[in-house]
Amino acid sequence: HLIDDSTYIFHREGSSFEGARDALMKTGGAAINRLYPHYDRLVALAFTAPPLARAREAARIAFESPASVTGTVRPRVLYLVHQTEGGMTQTVIDLVHGLEKNYHAFILMSDGANLSVLEFENQAMRTIEQIKLAQPVFDCRLPHPEYGLVLARILQEHRIEFAHMHHLISSTLDVCSVLETFNIPLILSIHDFFYICPTVHLLDQNNTYCAGHCTAGEGQCPVPLQHFASIPGLKHGWVVDWRNQISRLLRAADMIVAPSRYVLDLYKSHFPDLSDRKLRVIEHGRNLEYQGDCAMPPTPGEPVRVLVPGVISRHKGAPFIQQLAKLDGGKRLEFHFLGRIPPQLEGVGVE
Repeated sequence: HLIDDSTYIFHREGSSFEGARDALMKTGGAAINRLYPHYDRLVALAFTAPPLARAREAARIAFESPASVTGTVRPRVLYLVHQTEGGMTQTVIDLVHGLEKNYHAFILMSDGANLSVLEFENQAMRTIEQIKLAQPVFDCRLPHPEYGLVLARILQEHRIEFAHMHHLISSTLDVCSVLETFNIPLILSIHDFFYICPTVHLLDQNNTYCAGHCTAGEGQCPVPLQHFASIPGLKHGWVVDWRNQISRLLRAADMIVAPSRYVLDLYKSHFPDLSDRKLRVIEHGRNLEYQGDCAMPPTPGEPVRVLVPGVISRHKGAPFIQQLAKLDGGKRLEFHFLGRIPPQLEGVGVE
């Protein structure tokens, strides 16, 4: 037998079987005691044992102290993200801030080796648990029993009602089976093209954008994730197996959100079985205070100062900036970088 101490059922005492209740209980009790003479004693022992006694006491206190419960009970959502300094983390922060009145937010953040559980309450984020995995997550497609068990425990302990995944990196497809076990809906936000190809940015060996349709010829496409970078035969080959395996996540999602129609259409071209019913376009937004009068018009005789914010890399235009600076020869343009830059842009501007 199992006792579920997380579920409360309202029962109106004496309403079952109406007038026949007492007679039926007496007859049934006598039959049980004839078959199992120790039944009454064992039941009494079970219901007075410390684990169940504590649960009964906690229930009694909760029902006798309704004044201790303040505010509105909000649905609990778990955001699943990988540890990063990029825009994805800012998106999640904006979401939990904007939805606090209606949802109680928890965040499970993973760097592959360590998991952090954060709770957002009263406009503040706090870390409530940190877990070091015995074995790191290397490949999101492969089962990782420990990660699955930790996720299941978090869902139960914090009574999560739906999950919002922002990336599968540093996580595993175990998410699908665990959420299905608990019948918890999943929202999947698409932040890049990782599920189409592990190149993430859909650039071939010549840095040509391919839209996920392999360009002609052979070559080693650049893969930013170290684990997948060592797998040969991606182009024209293994990428098909990748999509077949990763499609499990897209099928499991109850809703898929992308920042633009182009992204959804591109995903549909590679995963034609995706139902339009669960696809949504929601543009990225940021709660930023307007800063006026920051820019200045160019001063005659001085170079035009160009601010380049963010983490600038190959797929974000680093080669273009490098070529532009080369053509200018330092005469008319002065680049100012606000963020990390690759080695190829060192000395090109002001950091």
